[in-house]
Amino acid sequence: MTDSAKSFETALETAQPAAYPVSAEFEPARTTGRQASTGVIDELLVAEVFLVQATIESVSALGEGLQDVRTALYGGGEMGEVLKRAQRGVFQPYRERFQLFRDLKRKR
Repeated sequence: MTDSAKSFETALETAQPAAYPVSAEFEPARTTGRQASTGVIDELLVAEVFLVQATIESVSALGEGLQDVRTALYGGGEMGEVLKRAQRGVFQPYRERFQLFRDLKRKR
């Protein structure tokens, strides 16, 4: 082993993590080795499940909104209210899941 390889190996063994300020929300992720990666993977899986659920609900709300727009166009309904209701229905699932995810992280 060369001297530079030995010094690099020694530097890796003695290296200390930098003291960067971390939000208290992300403090539990500051663990070592396998625990940190397992926690991050668990959080990623939960976030992905929430994203899939929100997307399914959002697509459903979008379909209902388009049906309401069609009804308003041909039936003479109030288009502004129909569009506002459709917008709320499309974005609400994402807001709810994001808030739930943040609440789960705070409780850890």
